[in-house]
Amino acid sequence: MRLMTLLMIGLLLTACAQQAPTPEPEVTVEVTEELATAAPTATPMSLERPTLPPTWTPSPSAADDTSQQAEEATAAPIDNNEPAAPTEDPNAFIPPTALEACNSFGEDRTLNQRTFTPGAPVQVFWTPVEGAASYSVSLVNSTGSVLETEYTRETTYVFSPELFTENDLYGWEAYPIDPAGRQMCISRGAELVPDTLPQ
Repeated sequence: MRLMTLLMIGLLLTACAQQAPTPEPEVTVEVTEELATAAPTATPMSLERPTLPPTWTPSPSAADDTSQQAEEATAAPIDNNEPAAPTEDPNAFIPPTALEACNSFGEDRTLNQRTFTPGAPVQVFWTPVEGAASYSVSLVNSTGSVLETEYTRETTYVFSPELFTENDLYGWEAYPIDPAGRQMCISRGAELVPDTLPQ
């Protein structure tokens, strides 16, 4: 508000100075120390340069895109003896997911059981996805802690009996991974309840 007042007074003084030298009452402005220290220097709007927000990230140039494609072409081939793990490169190009391949992905309800016997291995099953090179499968307990994450080429996995207690509930989930190591579909899974708990 003070800045606006000072600007208005300055404009009035400038307008008065440009008029014919007719005697006008003298306008005096008293600038206190408080106003002098509080008012920042104003930059005319025509001199301000527009800027982008600090969160903006530029797109890669055509030269960067060409060099990335050359790096991908010379990348080491995938070892077919090891399951592919998800990539950690946040700049990797991820093509659109083939939703048709994921439509039928989920737990295999014809083979899975909702209960398990504590002290025995627990096997889980899911449906295959066309084009998947491997699958990631994880086990979590009732607090959400991940107890195990493994990779397999099969559509089944056996969890060790040491991971389970008789008084806790568990959940498992799996998702398919493409040959480049990228997640293809949303994770799917089911709950596991010990058969020692009352149903």
